[in-house]
Amino acid sequence: MPNVSSKVFQSIQGAATTGRNISAQESAKIKEEIQKDGVTPDESAVLDAMKNQISFTVTSGKESITVNPSEVSFPRSTKPQDVADDMVDNSTSWGNLRENELGQNLAKSLKTRLNNIPVVQKALEKVDDNEVNQSVVDNLSNKDLKTIAEHSEGKNLLGYVYDNLDSNRTHSGEGTAMQRIAAQASTTHGHLAGAEFNVPPKVTESLKANNAELQPMSEGTTLRSPSYDTYEVTVRFKDPAQAKQLFEKFARNPNSVGDDDFDAKNDFTLRGGGLPEVGDIYDIDIQGPDNGSIIVMSSSMSDNSGSLVINTINDKSSGGYGAHPENGAREFGFRANKDGTHTFYTKGASRGNTLAEHTFGAGPQKTSWTGLMNGFKEQAEAVGAQTVGAIDIEKTHKPF
Repeated sequence: MPNVSSKVFQSIQGAATTGRNISAQESAKIKEEIQKDGVTPDESAVLDAMKNQISFTVTSGKESITVNPSEVSFPRSTKPQDVADDMVDNSTSWGNLRENELGQNLAKSLKTRLNNIPVVQKALEKVDDNEVNQSVVDNLSNKDLKTIAEHSEGKNLLGYVYDNLDSNRTHSGEGTAMQRIAAQASTTHGHLAGAEFNVPPKVTESLKANNAELQPMSEGTTLRSPSYDTYEVTVRFKDPAQAKQLFEKFARNPNSVGDDDFDAKNDFTLRGGGLPEVGDIYDIDIQGPDNGSIIVMSSSMSDNSGSLVINTINDKSSGGYGAHPENGAREFGFRANKDGTHTFYTKGASRGNTLAEHTFGAGPQKTSWTGLMNGFKEQAEAVGAQTVGAIDIEKTHKPF
């Protein structure tokens, strides 16, 4: 039975004998009295009971009083900071924060009501703890993340979580949480960040048949920020059908389109030849010691647009290239624009397989993908097209 000072006892007694629930103001007064001379173990037990709405009995000298759960379920302030402080306090005992519990509770509050976004933001800012940030994401479904991302304040919240995880990563779980956020919040690279979470059956079958494994972006090095990029060039064909023809030429053999810089960095071979289908594999002889292979995750083609999404793989077969130097996905494509022009592009979402490859691979990749866009430009101009948009490059660690 907790034994408290006379002043603490009087504050509890006064609040509990008013014939109604303890108010937020009365609760604050009790806490203030308890904290004046330092919190004893008995007084800490009283605070925990109040937070958790548990019946408790306190004594002071010869006096005692029992407070029922209904009396301690006092109404709380509705201010986001106050509610956030209460949520953090409820997940803290003896100065120790229960990170997973707080993350679960914050995630639950978001699923219950999007108006709780400011509360969650305040709580995360208060604790400044990446285990809590990751726990919030881990306890939200992809559908939940999508709903939050569609809310203006929610997108800002996800951006805050993403940036904090990115600033102090120590394991792949945080990288996966970042990817799940990007997959739902990014309208440009979301499908690439989420590629490893949506593996088509044909890809799974092909990997098994070829003794290979997908190289998930989440398993790349987490010692550097992820890489998201977009390269594109826009041209105007005399005959719009030539756009599809040029992209099909690329899909059959990328080196038939890329310029000399592209060819010097990469030599692509599509196993089986023809137009690639889901599950097909390209082998790439990459300049330098590391070669690699990629698998087709999705493929689409129409008169107005086409795309090819690939993911890097670890080919363990005899004579295979082994691990690709990058972990992640890339899209190649073309699209018709409203003004009659066509844009050819590539965009990627990846991490280096190792810190060294992530660090030193950035330059060769820029040369490769710039060379590919230049190749599309030159090939289009060779059939009479006019270039109307210079090669545009955008690189970032956060695609939303």
